[in-house]
Amino acid sequence: MAIGQTMSFATLPRDRVVTICQSSNKADVFESILKEHPQIARERLIERLTDQGIDDIDRILKDMDDYIELHNAGLSSAIGILGL
Repeated sequence: MAIGQTMSFATLPRDRVVTICQSSNKADVFESILKEHPQIARERLIERLTDQGIDDIDRILKDMDDYIELHNAGLSSAIGILGL
C-alpha cells in the first residue's frame, strides 16, 4: 500500500487480516476472495465467506471496518496537519 493511500478490505496488511480472522486459514479464504474480486460487494463477500464455511463473519467484518476507519481517520488527520 502506498503512503497516503486510504485503506480498504483489499489493502489490509496480511498480519492484520490474520489477527482479525484469528486464523491463517480464514485469512487465506478472505484474501483469495478479494484477489479474485477486489471490488466485491459486501453482501457478495459475506455469501462467499459463508459458502467457504467461515464463521463469525459479522465480528470479522466489524473489526476490519473499525481498523480501516481508524487508519483512514489517522491518514486524514496527518494530511490536514501537513497541509496537503
